[in-house]
Amino acid sequence: MSISKISVRYAKALFQAAQEAGKSDEIYHDVKLMFETCLIPEFYFMLNTPVAKPSMKNEIIQSIFTGKVDQISLNFLELVTKNKRESVLKNIARNYLKLHQKFHNIKDVRLVTSVVFDEKTIQGIITAVEKGLNSKIELSKTIDTGIIGGFILKIENTQYDESISSKLLEIKRQLLEPAQS
Repeated sequence: MSISKISVRYAKALFQAAQEAGKSDEIYHDVKLMFETCLIPEFYFMLNTPVAKPSMKNEIIQSIFTGKVDQISLNFLELVTKNKRESVLKNIARNYLKLHQKFHNIKDVRLVTSVVFDEKTIQGIITAVEKGLNSKIELSKTIDTGIIGGFILKIENTQYDESISSKLLEIKRQLLEPAQS
């Protein structure tokens, strides 16, 4: 069975368990923590090394997440390692996050600015985007001084570039175009 199918099946099973237990939001935050932990190179290496036994991997995973995640999440992590699927934990987490966001109509939005915006401005952006999309959003913020000023807003696969650097590039392109008679 392909890694993709495996990760989707596990994600769906956890999603269903979270829904049945009425802990959808708690498990969602747990899975975000799992995903972020999988991005740590040493942890990811440990998950994928064939040298470590599943029981040892489970002990490490349990020691990392005990007290930080719900018991449903801990039991799920134990099941994943027992079934020797820990190498696909990152994909399982990614698929779970997508399932949760789709079910709850949540969109990923990324805001790139050249300076830190104050909280009032951020809340205004969140309110405007949520109203425009008729959806809840999860906003991640990035600072990039290379855009000089303004902002870039990325909503899933669409990008709105209102940065000064892009406006300057557009002016340069127009100035360099051959004059039309």
